[in-house]
Amino acid sequence: MLKVYGPYLRKDNRKHVILIDKEKNLRRTISYPKYLLMKKLNREFKKNETTDHVDEDFTNDNISNLQILSRKNNARKAIKSGKSSPKHLIEYSRSKKGRLESKQRFTGQSNPKSLFTDKQVIRLRNKYERNVISIKEIMIKYSATDRSVRNMLKGRTYSHLSGAIKKRLKN
Repeated sequence: MLKVYGPYLRKDNRKHVILIDKEKNLRRTISYPKYLLMKKLNREFKKNETTDHVDEDFTNDNISNLQILSRKNNARKAIKSGKSSPKHLIEYSRSKKGRLESKQRFTGQSNPKSLFTDKQVIRLRNKYERNVISIKEIMIKYSATDRSVRNMLKGRTYSHLSGAIKKRLKN
């Protein structure tokens, strides 16, 4: 027997409900709009489906304002409306362990968390090789940690670029 608790208001002003199935010993938290659509259609969502607010007001949970979109189309809609950037339009798949993983591989400067551009990496590796710049100078100039600079110079990160330092690194 499925018991529904909520809706509860989250810190970001979106609503969610808690579903508890005592027979299967399961507890699940889902968005309130998703719950409303599941109840109306009398079915679960597919893995690639998500709830969309037609008027883009996530506080308007009127059933006539809700629709099911694929995750890809929902991301495209967000980009068109200016609520997201194309960087976030990524294909995801489930790994063997059930985790969501990106099908797109972020390497070098295409990684949103990258500290250096590809040109900077090549230039810094060359300068370091010729003893023009030290690791500490790179750390200060780019607000980077010792480990991230060493990994960049050695080619552990930015491995798609040439010029990795093979010799032992010194400070």
